Amino acid sequence: NRKAKKDLCVQLKEGSSWRRSVATLDQNHCWAQYIQFGKRDFHLNAAVRVGMCLLEPGFYEEMRTRQQLGYIASSSLYFTDTMLGILLLVQSSQYTPDEIAKRAEKFLSDFQVKLAALPTESWQTFKASVAKELREKEETIYEKHQCLHSEALVFDELYGYKEKVAQACEALNPEDVLKVYQKALTPPQKKSVEVFMYK
Repeated sequence: NRKAKKDLCVQLKEGSSWRRSVATLDQNHCWAQYIQFGKRDFHLNAAVRVGMCLLEPGFYEEMRTRQQLGYIASSSLYFTDTMLGILLLVQSSQYTPDEIAKRAEKFLSDFQVKLAALPTESWQTFKASVAKELREKEETIYEKHQCLHSEALVFDELYGYKEKVAQACEALNPEDVLKVYQKALTPPQKKSVEVFMYK
């Protein structure tokens, strides 16, 4: 049933860090990290989305373009029924997961400095972009069905969910987003799961 499904979404304890190392027959190493921000709510949802406007292109630029660690370097939102998080992933034929992880931690540390120094104009642009995306109308029957399914079943009949997140986004200030990311990315509060795949 629905309650049993939600119970599968684990809330990690503050400061907990899980690591799984595996061997693969692939020709590449791979490193992935899931970082959990907290329980789903409108304010946190909006803050994570706005911060990702800077993190996502920055992660690709640094890890793929500048450092050239591998062909795949991605960062994305990773939301479950009840928890909000992000997923970082890098695949490399030359660098081990340990080396990738070290460089990713350096990126996340530098990212917080850039986030704190972001100009007001950029904040406004990010907020407007996120709110606009959330308010885009579903164009197909499938998209409409997915939206209604989420609001009716996943969010317990909380209709208009995306609009509420958009409104929370518009009410954000830079300090809100910075605090959210500092808490999520900085030990001892950071909560994460890492996978190290060795070729």
